[in-house]
Amino acid sequence: MDDGRMVGQHDPRGMPVSYTVFDDVFAKTAKRKELTWGVMADAFTSRPPEYPSKKACPLLKLATFGDAKTANGSLRHDANMLEVHGVEADYDGEKVSVDQAVEMLRSYSIEALVYTSPSHKPEAPRWRVLAPLAVTRKPEERAGYVARLNWALGGILAPESFTTSQTYYFGRVKGAPYEAQRSAGRFLDQLPDLGETWSAERKTKATAGKAQKLSDAAALDPVAQHLLSHGMVKRTEKDGRLHITCPFEDQHTAQTADSSTSYFPAHTGGFVNGHFACLHSHCLERTDEEFKAAIGYTEQSVLSQFEVLAAESAPTVERPRFGKTTRSELLTRPGQQWFIEGVLPRAEVVMLFGASTAGKSFMAWDMALAVARGASWRGLDVEQGKVAYVALEGRDGLPYRWKAYEEHHGLQIDDSRFWVIERDAPNLLKAADAIELARQIKAEGGADLIIVDTLAGSMPGGNENGGEDMGLVVHHCRGIRRATGATVMLIHHSGKDEAKGARGWSGLRAAVDAELEVVRSDQDRALIIGKQKDAADGGEFGFKLVVVEVGVNEKGKPITSCVVQHNDQARPVQRARMGTHEKQILRALDRLLGLTDEAPGSAELLDEAKSQMGEPANGKKDRRGFVLGRALAALTSDGVLRIEAGRVFRGQQ
Repeated sequence: MDDGRMVGQHDPRGMPVSYTVFDDVFAKTAKRKELTWGVMADAFTSRPPEYPSKKACPLLKLATFGDAKTANGSLRHDANMLEVHGVEADYDGEKVSVDQAVEMLRSYSIEALVYTSPSHKPEAPRWRVLAPLAVTRKPEERAGYVARLNWALGGILAPESFTTSQTYYFGRVKGAPYEAQRSAGRFLDQLPDLGETWSAERKTKATAGKAQKLSDAAALDPVAQHLLSHGMVKRTEKDGRLHITCPFEDQHTAQTADSSTSYFPAHTGGFVNGHFACLHSHCLERTDEEFKAAIGYTEQSVLSQFEVLAAESAPTVERPRFGKTTRSELLTRPGQQWFIEGVLPRAEVVMLFGASTAGKSFMAWDMALAVARGASWRGLDVEQGKVAYVALEGRDGLPYRWKAYEEHHGLQIDDSRFWVIERDAPNLLKAADAIELARQIKAEGGADLIIVDTLAGSMPGGNENGGEDMGLVVHHCRGIRRATGATVMLIHHSGKDEAKGARGWSGLRAAVDAELEVVRSDQDRALIIGKQKDAADGGEFGFKLVVVEVGVNEKGKPITSCVVQHNDQARPVQRARMGTHEKQILRALDRLLGLTDEAPGSAELLDEAKSQMGEPANGKKDRRGFVLGRALAALTSDGVLRIEAGRVFRGQQ
């Protein structure tokens, strides 16, 4: 396709570039615009538009679109793209700076613009690159030019760069670091030398592929092997990539297709190292390290430090790395093993979390001592084992908690089967501390269950909201498991909104093997089985905390602690789902009750909440009644509200 835009040896800054701007990711409207390349480059480098947040930034595409919409009304999709006027690409590897990227582009005389993304940090660079084309191209030609650009940049571009209709935010987010630079040169489709080099590179790779097929790449990639062995691969492609189950799937807001999340083994897709890619908006900013932590993968370089410790007392067994496993070995292999049947598995890493006054530490203590004693727990079978309790918070109360348990149960705890580590606090962000902790536990005779109370206390100065620090702690816990053979249970806090689960990094739930939650309503409490990788979840166990007097202080006042008292008759404790619309319902109820003492009818309540939401934008379907009705149903289901004779009341009767 040739529309006369070819500029030959003229200054590329004067070439007009057509592009499309979308106001948001929904792409219900599209604005076609045209600027000379020089004006566009100046706008990015010298006077970028500023926006209050990433979501407020518009999205850019060096292409034009038609009027065909998807079922959701979006104009941004592959089938609706008409012409390509340039290519856009994304880098999120957090290692190559803008200066380095521009230097690589200049070394090949490529005309392009590199600008940082909203999530960019100087110490962890992320950027986008725009490269205009001299001639208008067909959409199916775009991937070839992205591949050229990727080759020139050393194969570091994110895989979504190859998605035909992929768009990117542009503009500067207020308060965020920003930089942009232009690489002066020639257009991608005017560089025959680059084309020959790129073609030669492809031929070289193709020749090598005869000896090493792309399908073999997965066999040589440890992350791919981990995905395959854990049943997370849905299907494979001829180019070597694996379509996988996203570990963050429960956070996706749209339907998940088989090809939504992929893993590119090393040396496929233009990536020297393996790379994860998920097309859902919740995952676009996630790093490879976050994905690895979420799928439970630990780098061999980390594990090898713990394997040395594990080998110190392990018998030597000569077994080929890829030796066969026989039918009899498979059929006689034990299935899921439990400390407490159906509740506490013998896994690698387990998390128990709850609010600060929910009683999570007392519940952990209760389960741990049931394991140490080999005593039935609520009538469930218990496999006896040794327990090491790493106390990082509440150390002053440990003697009282210990004594309260003994007095309440009329026994003395065998400290050869249950002991506490509390003299110093290991920093599980440091491999050296994690290894020393494992070494000391082995020196004490080993343990089957190691409880770390709390996760926050084990990572001083770490970032609970980031996958890098939280993932590293989980990695080191898996290393402790490798060295000792023990299950590691992390005690953690709920977030500010308890309905959203554990505090901090959203990938933590996916990274652990089991998740238990302690919730509270007044004096009633419950342990909820939130996640079990290889068993049913959703079980609930009611309990109360009973105060036990364990002595008196120097002023003669009683010293007390608490023990868990299991109580099936306790009122069920449910965690209310408090989303935006649930909160609107409750605010509307407060307003109506402030006007009259009479409980409002459900229709009146919905109308009041609806009136506070504002009218939908022109042309948009009014879904306020639907979402508010669903929120009201959730609140009644959770016991926050009840409806009697058509009127809405707070709480259960």
